[in-house]
Amino acid sequence: MIEPVKIEEWAVVNFSSRLNPSELAAELITCGKSNGILAEQPFGFFEETHQVKVLSPSERVKKMLDKVLKEKTPKFLLCLLRENNNIYGPWKKACLADHGIFAQCIAPRKKKTVNKQYLANVLLKINVKLGGMNSLLAKELSEVMPIVSQAPTLILGMDVSHGSPGQTDIP
Repeated sequence: MIEPVKIEEWAVVNFSSRLNPSELAAELITCGKSNGILAEQPFGFFEETHQVKVLSPSERVKKMLDKVLKEKTPKFLLCLLRENNNIYGPWKKACLADHGIFAQCIAPRKKKTVNKQYLANVLLKINVKLGGMNSLLAKELSEVMPIVSQAPTLILGMDVSHGSPGQTDIP
């Protein structure tokens, strides 16, 4: 990585995932070390109770964030989701738009899919979200970029994700 960040003041929230949050965090930290990203231990692991699971997605998100914020305001949250969920949209909106907290959600299909490559890809996303830089093009290192350096230019980038047909809770 060109500019790795340090992952600090973070926590793990678990919305019904079958993954073990503390085990996953340990694997993420170990994978980060081997890829140049240092991560502190998370300050907390937050599980959803059975009583809350029957509430609406927005209520579930509110209750989970209330739990986390009661302990500390994180810089980053790792969110564990089930594969089929309706939490993603409300969670991302509440974290970033309402509270200014960066969040990375994962919803692996099976425990065995969470391997070193999977975690390395998750770390790339986290690194960029927290202000790091993963790579540069060779042209970016030169003093002159053709066309762009010769005329006023606006470069826009966009990452678009769409929900599956029928999913109305994903922005």
